[in-house]
Amino acid sequence: MNGDTDEFLSLFEFRGTDSGFGYISKDVLQNVLQTSSTKTLLLKAKSGNEKGYFGTKEITVQVRGTKLQKNIMLLVQ
Repeated sequence: MNGDTDEFLSLFEFRGTDSGFGYISKDVLQNVLQTSSTKTLLLKAKSGNEKGYFGTKEITVQVRGTKLQKNIMLLVQ
């Protein structure tokens, strides 16, 4: 994720509607999205966030099963 996307996602909590779990962090969300299927997520604005977002929104996304990874730079000496 780039910096703008990462900052935006940090304002929300996520819950997979079929997971049986409560709200999860954006980092755990990356793990949830690693299997291909259609996922329905409930996004909830974090209380008191600095941008003033509020409420919840249900979204459905098609995940193609690509493993999400952070960009790792190797330093060779």
